[in-house]
Amino acid sequence: MKWMSIDPGVTNGWSYWDGTERIEFGQDKQMELYERIERYLEDGLEFILYENYVLRQSSAKAMIGNKFPAAQVIGVLKWFAHKHDLKIETQMPAQKEFFDNDKLKHLGLFDKGLQHCRDSVRHALYYQFFTAKTRDLKELT
Repeated sequence: MKWMSIDPGVTNGWSYWDGTERIEFGQDKQMELYERIERYLEDGLEFILYENYVLRQSSAKAMIGNKFPAAQVIGVLKWFAHKHDLKIETQMPAQKEFFDNDKLKHLGLFDKGLQHCRDSVRHALYYQFFTAKTRDLKELT
């Protein structure tokens, strides 16, 4: 199954997978990401995983005037899923924290200078190890 993991925002981190193998990765602005998704649809994209965004009371005042780029991206991801009958799932931001930099390095998935991309990989790994259970925790030792 070909799928994407996306960390949405002003800079969108993404990783593209075929099962448990990462095929491509990077960071894009919004329109670049949408164009990329269109190309991946032609390649057989079936599933999108993304980090959800929730406005919390503790940060609401500081967000006055914010255009909420993460929420904009999420809306378009939902549209892609609806229009192309894609499976779509979300994760909360904290779910990625299990896969720290040391674990990414151990798995050969640490990409220097690409913080948002690394976050997409963290979400992808959480999905693989704990949700889909397509990988074994023994890989981390």
